[in-house]
Amino acid sequence: MLFSDPTAFAAAIKHPALARKFQEIRDGFDNPEDINDDPESAPSKRVLGAANSYRKVINGTLAAHAVGIDRMRSECPHFRDWLDRLQAIAQRRIVGYPDKWP
Repeated sequence: MLFSDPTAFAAAIKHPALARKFQEIRDGFDNPEDINDDPESAPSKRVLGAANSYRKVINGTLAAHAVGIDRMRSECPHFRDWLDRLQAIAQRRIVGYPDKWP
């Protein structure tokens, strides 16, 4: 999902020069979710190949914040569908149990 915005991703991990490389990776797939097509070429492995200082948990969290959920949602159909389902469940619970929800 971080490949939803290669420029923000690269800047967030303190490697802005990698934006072009990240964009090239992104351009090779229909959407960022498709980049995760093999354990040997998973997105984090691709990033590590370009920036060996990349730490998935720390840098990935910073990058996710920089890319933003709205951009991820617009670029990643499975993620968008999952969020829509969660929101529908939450909405049903709020409507069905108003005394238990703010």
